[in-house]
Amino acid sequence: PPPPPHPPPAPLFFFHEDDGIRDSSTSRWLGDVYKRQIMFLVTLMKISILKSKLHRATITNTHLDYEGSCAIDGELLNASDISEYEMIHIYNLVNGERFTTYAIKAESGSGIITLNGAAAFKGNKNDKVKICTYSEINKKDIKKHTPKLIYFKNDSNIIDKIKSSIPVQRNNVVSI
Repeated sequence: PPPPPHPPPAPLFFFHEDDGIRDSSTSRWLGDVYKRQIMFLVTLMKISILKSKLHRATITNTHLDYEGSCAIDGELLNASDISEYEMIHIYNLVNGERFTTYAIKAESGSGIITLNGAAAFKGNKNDKVKICTYSEINKKDIKKHTPKLIYFKNDSNIIDKIKSSIPVQRNNVVSI
């Protein structure tokens, strides 16, 4: 008897303008459909990019037994475009701790930036921190993106400047 036929290879699927998907066995290999699929995937490429930053903010207090992870003055949330319950990344400039948590709104105009719950173990009152958020954008839109960068007056949580870019770092930076 003749040997059994080999099973057909697993199908590859391609996007097709008529039905949204096409089997490679009936598609033109490396043809227009394949090129359209590659172009479609290129336009979907996303990049995580800095959305906002509170630069050298001061921790005003820590509360181990409080709901919520980082309370931030409502005016600072608005100025920096950070939403309530949004994931935030906190970088402690005193002890080197880096962690993620979420923002909750503190009283507007209070200057409050409080680490709550488990986050309270990551810093102390008067520590300087950077608080950042990131967003996913299409890579093709990167040149149009402008982050919200909030800078504070010395040793306070009072806004000094709001910028949308960071200067190019020069070779004269002093190491620690």
